[in-house]
Amino acid sequence: MTLPEPNVDWNKKQDVKKKLENQFGYKSVYIGCIITHGISIYNKVMEDYLESVNGKNWRTKQRQILDSIMNYDKPKLEATADNVMSTKKLSLTVSKGL
Repeated sequence: MTLPEPNVDWNKKQDVKKKLENQFGYKSVYIGCIITHGISIYNKVMEDYLESVNGKNWRTKQRQILDSIMNYDKPKLEATADNVMSTKKLSLTVSKGL
């Protein structure tokens, strides 16, 4: 199960993932949470094949491309003293409540 990410355009992320699937030569299919022995074997064979076609670190490259596209539109948060202090106050409040 994938948890929703705050402030992420889900449709944009799915579109980018589909383009990356085409670029790297595979297709993702969600079949539920049950993984059979056959599915595990198929996934291993495909991982080996995709590594031979796209190179050893293809998965890392793919994730970097996805992250760079998804983070392109996000405003950069500057580490000002006010931001740091509000973060510390928030974490202290949360930890006291636990």
